[in-house]
Amino acid sequence: MINRIIGTAVGISTYQQQFAALIHRFKFNDGSEFLASWGFEASSQFVAILSEYASTLVIPDVETEADRRFQANEGILSKGELEAPGLKSVVSHMTSFKADDGLVLNLVMKKTGEVKIVLVGKEELTSLSGWTLNALQRVGALNKVLARAEDLLNQMPLAVYTCTYDADGVISYTDRREYDIDRYYSLPHLYSVCIVDNQDKRKVVAGFFYKSSLMQDNPRFQSEVFAVASAIPEFPAFDNERYSMITARANVPDGSPVSKEEMQGHLNNQYLMHSSAGSA
Repeated sequence: MINRIIGTAVGISTYQQQFAALIHRFKFNDGSEFLASWGFEASSQFVAILSEYASTLVIPDVETEADRRFQANEGILSKGELEAPGLKSVVSHMTSFKADDGLVLNLVMKKTGEVKIVLVGKEELTSLSGWTLNALQRVGALNKVLARAEDLLNQMPLAVYTCTYDADGVISYTDRREYDIDRYYSLPHLYSVCIVDNQDKRKVVAGFFYKSSLMQDNPRFQSEVFAVASAIPEFPAFDNERYSMITARANVPDGSPVSKEEMQGHLNNQYLMHSSAGSA
């Protein structure tokens, strides 16, 4: 079971009066706590992920009972936690996905590579976001973090692997993993996409993996998928009437690049699943 955040102690670590890290000591529904810290880039990604999730919800504009419960669980960071939170608290980057009861955040710890999985409930989102932004505002870091978060949300998607199937089901793969790894990690969502030709017998004709800043229920998501597919030169020209796209979220909690063999296997399974007859 994933620990749900019910409260937090939040603060900012500074160095020479400049922002150094955002710090949260989360309190969970099972009574446990967890200290995490984010540098500038990771803080911006954290804010971007919370903002993207909020855009998919209807947020009440008045204080709710959930807000009051969150406030009741407020903590205070110690001087030691603020001045030296420790390397084991540092978050390298994050991945996330939307679940029925909230946002699942995978915090990838920089020192160990371990993944701390936490749940931000729908009801707690406003409080967590507000307290985070207020903390950044108090040290004058908010505008820079918000600007970087906006850049992360609007960055171009990244195709990392593609394949095509000819009329006989013979597969041609293109490995596109010659990318900047920091850019790869900055995009929190990995998707696989199959392009299906619905004329005559239904058949998968191409597929690809790509990284995105958007959740699947974002209004811009479908147009983004189409744009990524259209920009891949070896793909056939296609239109929405004849072709359809089947998208699946790839669950990689630590956000590390998926191996060539894993992507090939997944796309082959999708070919067999979605083609009327075929043997990839």
